[in-house]
Amino acid sequence: VMVGRRGCTVLPEESRSHRPLPTSRLKDFVDVLVCELEPGGPTAAEGPADVVLTVEEPDGHGPFGFCVRGSATLTGFVFVNASVSALHPPFGPQAGGTHLSLRGAHLSAGSSWRVTVNGSECPLTEQPRQGDGVVQCMAPAASGLGTAMVVLWIDGNQFPAPQSFQYRPDPIVSAITPSCSYEGSMLTITGTHLDSVYCAKIRFEVSGMRTEATECERPQVPEQLLCRSPAFPFENNLETALGNLSVLLDGTTGRWLFRLRYYPQPKVFPLEQEDSRLRLKPGDNEIEVHVRGATG
Repeated sequence: VMVGRRGCTVLPEESRSHRPLPTSRLKDFVDVLVCELEPGGPTAAEGPADVVLTVEEPDGHGPFGFCVRGSATLTGFVFVNASVSALHPPFGPQAGGTHLSLRGAHLSAGSSWRVTVNGSECPLTEQPRQGDGVVQCMAPAASGLGTAMVVLWIDGNQFPAPQSFQYRPDPIVSAITPSCSYEGSMLTITGTHLDSVYCAKIRFEVSGMRTEATECERPQVPEQLLCRSPAFPFENNLETALGNLSVLLDGTTGRWLFRLRYYPQPKVFPLEQEDSRLRLKPGDNEIEVHVRGATG
């Protein structure tokens, strides 16, 4: 088999696995041939290439004394030049677990993909899909801190990412304040190395019910994260729920749980004065506001 100017070695065992059940005892051939493009051959130019199958059987070789000679040509195969143009995110904790995305051109070409980070396997989270231009994997743990080379392998050929990945110290969460919350309120998470993760999230769960995880703001300092509380489906405005707030840091194995009481979102009623405006006289220093669901 030739693909353009490159040879393609037939893999008999894999071809046999595609053999259908025989409809006749005389049928002893395969309907699918599997071959592997030979490395190190002439470099094929980018663009379409014909697939040429040539059969040459010596005279009298078959059990019935006849021979087969000939070739068939199939169009539609295209050689492309794959390349990695971006790596995201650029850093993560030493314990691993960061979801890496490699973006580029023609990354779904070929039939096998793998990613390594400093030579260690970065397991794919899903198989690349045609036209996506992205390959995703989960960063392995590292033996030390610092930069690491990320390489995408397609059918045994390597395509290094243009940027390196940086391993940072593992984060530690020590506290969360306040100890109560409602949808949209701001929670403060304190700890160390909280800027080692690119994406921090929080999630509230109670009695088997779990909220969607909401993403926290990027930390301004390594010791503090600000996160807005996710929505929780209360049946009425008088309920409260005591449950666990999970702090999820970039998919690391560590998950921190904190007891937290959840309240319905407070509602502030408009001022009862005309035009909802309160006019103060000199000496007035108190304003009465009616709020439903306020907690002290």
